[in-house]
Amino acid sequence: MIVIRFILAFICICLIQACDNQGSDQNSPPPDPNDITIDAQTPVLDENGMLSVEFTATDGTGAPFELDPESGLSFAVLKVSEGRSTGDNSFWQTFIFGSQSPAADAKPNFESSGVFEVLAAGSYRYTFSVDVTQVVDPAQLSAEPAPAEAAVIEWEPDVLHRFAIRYGDALSDIPVINYTLDWVPSGGSAPLSRDILDNSSCTTCHMGEAPFHGTRAPANRVEPQICSACHNDSNPNSTRRSLAVIVHDKHGNVFEIPDEGGEETEPELVGSPYPQDARNCDTCHKDVSDTTADADNWFNHPTAEACGACHTVRNSHSSAFPSNDRCEGCHGVDAGGRSVQSVHGGRLAAMQAGRDTLELAINSARYSDPDFEIEITLTRNGEGVASFADIAPFIRHGSAYLLVNWNNGNGLEISYTANRVRINMTEECSAMGDGQFLCKKAFPNGETALKPAAGSVLVVTNAEMPLCTDRKAEQPALIACDDSSLENDRDTEYLLAANAVWAAFDIGGGAVNEKTAIGADLASCNGCHKDLTVHLYGPAGQAHSAKDFEQCASCHNATRAAFYPGIPGDLKYHVHSFHGFGSQRSGESSYPGNLANCEACHTASQYNLPNQANIRPSVASVAAGDARENKFFSPALVVCGSCHLASNLGDVNPDSPAEGDGAISHMLRNGAVFAADSAADATGSEQCATCHSVGQDVGVDVVHDVYRFRQ
Repeated sequence: MIVIRFILAFICICLIQACDNQGSDQNSPPPDPNDITIDAQTPVLDENGMLSVEFTATDGTGAPFELDPESGLSFAVLKVSEGRSTGDNSFWQTFIFGSQSPAADAKPNFESSGVFEVLAAGSYRYTFSVDVTQVVDPAQLSAEPAPAEAAVIEWEPDVLHRFAIRYGDALSDIPVINYTLDWVPSGGSAPLSRDILDNSSCTTCHMGEAPFHGTRAPANRVEPQICSACHNDSNPNSTRRSLAVIVHDKHGNVFEIPDEGGEETEPELVGSPYPQDARNCDTCHKDVSDTTADADNWFNHPTAEACGACHTVRNSHSSAFPSNDRCEGCHGVDAGGRSVQSVHGGRLAAMQAGRDTLELAINSARYSDPDFEIEITLTRNGEGVASFADIAPFIRHGSAYLLVNWNNGNGLEISYTANRVRINMTEECSAMGDGQFLCKKAFPNGETALKPAAGSVLVVTNAEMPLCTDRKAEQPALIACDDSSLENDRDTEYLLAANAVWAAFDIGGGAVNEKTAIGADLASCNGCHKDLTVHLYGPAGQAHSAKDFEQCASCHNATRAAFYPGIPGDLKYHVHSFHGFGSQRSGESSYPGNLANCEACHTASQYNLPNQANIRPSVASVAAGDARENKFFSPALVVCGSCHLASNLGDVNPDSPAEGDGAISHMLRNGAVFAADSAADATGSEQCATCHSVGQDVGVDVVHDVYRFRQ
């Protein structure tokens, strides 16, 4: 009896603990029925040249999955072929073409016109519609001189072949399937392969979403192995480019030649859709693995087609070397300092090492009305800097700043537009010897309410320190920004932001272990941005070179209304809005993933409701007659309104919402505060967490479906 009671008590304790799971982020969701697994047998070629494949499909629970032929189900078959000319890379040669007349329009493709058979529940067979031994080669049809008879793509039993299935439509919530099976028809080993990337290289930024075809149905292309079935060099005369050219082109920097320039005028960098330096090849190109046997192809076998996608406007080689037969000799793995691996592979690491030779430490900060006094240490190559003039040549604009802010218990009190305290290290820091500097600045505003209080915590960080680094030096080093050896005299190619440094102190200068609360994860940001820097380029005063949230929040916090009408300058609005709608909410965002995936930028504990960090109401401007005035907006309204309201927050009309602003009515009914006169008036009334906290039926985790993005 005692044993039975003990067992019952133990079970009750377990049940109680299971129920008492406050803050759970449901780390172990149930199996996803839409997680489809394909298992295909070796394709069979009959005596008539017809290729058939039997395969099974099961869902995430292990049950047979019913494929709908009308839901984007299509198939392809390819083989690896040697390059056509000396120096050319191997390529995937397809046996399925969308057209063959004229030859220039023949495009590699998937097909759905063969025989699709249901053998049993979840068991299928597909037979291709073409005799794969008699497929006319469109590249040879347009060759000069023309072949005497129609040339066919040779069926080679001893080379690697690929069978591919594409299915579904993410836009219509039909499960997406990308499946490939590689085999050698003769059963031997393949002498040649071509697997350079897999989706693990893409998913950090693209989150498993179709990166290009996501705006075109069917949105079911999410694996490079699937993409390369259509985008290859099967027909070099086709308007459909190879995957290597497309990917480099989409991720490369965009240059333009100035209108007034001549033929020799240097192009200007005008932008990039890529969220980091386009030369960071190892972001996408990983080491050789079981699934990427040819991952080192990018530096072993460079070609004009792949390199020219980025180097188009500066490719002086194009006329001198019209073919690829000499690329490898100058830029291959054995080419030393001119190799692709040397120039691109080690670029960022070398620049980071050069940046690290300059170190800044913030030793103390104190406030005695009206003066701030900051003590810092500057060292270069481990030795104290005697004068700021000694390091000014390595800073793009020759000067750098300290940002001073304070927290009276509610968050940072001043911002970029509200009497910021910015100390110019060039003019307002005095050398004290051995790398020590004393920096002084009087607070420029006489309003008592904006001054640090006796219990305030002072927060100091650096800003506007873009450094020129020597990526070619044998030892890590900085380089003078006007040095004539800089490539094409463009220091931006050698530019990195100085490491972010921050420290917190009480009013008297004692160190305090406190950091500004930020509801995002910097490591997640660097998953896409690699070496995150905001405002690296630009003229003096605009190249803020911020690398850490402490730097960003010193300007972008709840006390700031943006320069742009109706937009809060607070990070919790600014960052969501920028990634969703682009700068100034122009609608031109280049965000590569799915905006619903909270965990792309936040840890699992950072996006719950009520707000987990940055909990204050935020300021934005609203129309006041012919002018504008700043008002306060409650915190969840600021966060959710950054995406769920089409208009700028301060321009929403709650009484008569414009198209896309209908959610404001729901928000206001549940406690959101719009355009209050004070922060106190916009605090404490939101009831969003009642329905939308993590774990609820309509919690942010459920509505945003964050679990499907987890790897």
